[in-house]
Amino acid sequence: MGITYLGIMDAKLSLESSSEKQKTIIHLVYVLDRGGTEKMLSRLLPHLKKDYQNVVIGMKGDGPIGQELQKKEISVFYLDHGKIWHSPRTYWRFRKLIKQYKPAILSTYLPIPDIFGRIAGRLLKIPKIICNLRSTNNHGVYAKVVLIDYLTSFLVDQYTINSVAISDYYCARYPFKKSRFRVIANFMNLDSFEKKYEPLVIKKQLTIPDNHLVIGYVANFHPYKGHIYLLKAFEEAYRYHKNISLIFIGDGSQKEALKKEIKQYQSQKQIYFCDFCENIPEMLSVMDIFAMPSFFEGQSNALLEAMASGLAIIASDIPENRILIEHEGNGLLVPVKNNIYLAKALKRLIENPKLREKLGKSAKLKIQQEFKPQKILDQYHEIYRK
Repeated sequence: MGITYLGIMDAKLSLESSSEKQKTIIHLVYVLDRGGTEKMLSRLLPHLKKDYQNVVIGMKGDGPIGQELQKKEISVFYLDHGKIWHSPRTYWRFRKLIKQYKPAILSTYLPIPDIFGRIAGRLLKIPKIICNLRSTNNHGVYAKVVLIDYLTSFLVDQYTINSVAISDYYCARYPFKKSRFRVIANFMNLDSFEKKYEPLVIKKQLTIPDNHLVIGYVANFHPYKGHIYLLKAFEEAYRYHKNISLIFIGDGSQKEALKKEIKQYQSQKQIYFCDFCENIPEMLSVMDIFAMPSFFEGQSNALLEAMASGLAIIASDIPENRILIEHEGNGLLVPVKNNIYLAKALKRLIENPKLREKLGKSAKLKIQQEFKPQKILDQYHEIYRK
C-alpha cells in the first residue's frame, strides 16, 4: 500500500494556498484512534490553522480522529507501516512527505512515533524536533521506553509534557535535566461543558431508571485502565444501594472479557457498556460520580472533562492525578488496584449528596481557573516560534 491521503485538497494545492509566512508543522502520531492524545490534537489543531500549516501523519491505518481532522480541513496522511514500524519502506514514505512539505518543525506523540520521528527527522534535517510526552509510561513494557528515550534524547530540541509528574518520573530514573521539559496542559474547549443537556432523555435511551444515581468511566478497555477494579467495587456498593447504575464508555481489547466477567454479578443488569460517542460532555451530564481507577496516566483528558462537568471524582492515588485532585478538596483519591477502598469511596459519595456537590463544584472551578484555552494556545505559540 502507498501513502494514504485523507486531506480536503490535493497536497500541491494545500502548499500553494498556505501563506509564505506560515511554518509547516508535521504532527507524527501512531494510530488516529480515540485515545487521549489524538482527541487533544483534534481539539487543538483547528485553533492553530491561522498561524501554521499543520499536517498530521499517522504511522498506522485510518481511524475516527483522522476523519474528524479531515472534516476540520487538516491534511492527514498514513504511512501504513504494517507489522514493522521501523522498516525501510516506512522511512521512505515518511521521507517523501518531508521532502514535499519541508516542515520547520516535527512534533511527535507517543513512544513509537517519538523514537522513529527523532531518528528519521535528524536524517532528513528537519530544523526542530519536539517530543510531546503524554504519560509516565510507568507500566510493564512501557517502562523500557524511558531508557530508550534517554539514550536518544540528544536528538530532541524540546520536550513538552502535560503534567509535571512526567518530568519527575523521567528525572528520577535517568539524568534528564528538568529544564528540558516544558509543561503545557491539555487543550480543552470549555464552552462545550457549559451547554444544557437532557440527562433524562439519555437515561431513557440507555434504559437507565430515572431515579438511579449514575457512576461512569470514560476510557479505552486496556488492562492498565483498571476497569476490573471498578466493576468489583460497584458490585460491592450494589449490595447496599440498588438504585445505582454504572456506565463504561470506550472501546478496546478487554471489552468482551469484562462483559463475561459480570455475568455472575448481582448488579449485571445495571452495568452498561457504551461505545465512544462524539459528544462526551452530553454523556457526562448523565453521571453523578466519575470513577477512574487507572494505574498510570499523563494528564487524563477524561478526568479533565469530568472535572469540567462538575462531577464528584474518585481517582487512583497516582502522582499524575494528585496534581489535579486534592483529596477531600475537589475529589477523592484511593489506592491503585484496590477495589475495597474504591467501594468505600463509592458508598461514601452515594450516601452523601452534599459531599458530591461540594467536590464537583471545586473540581469545575479548578478547570475554569487553570485551563483557559487562550493561555494554552499562547504556550504552544511560544515553543513553535522559538
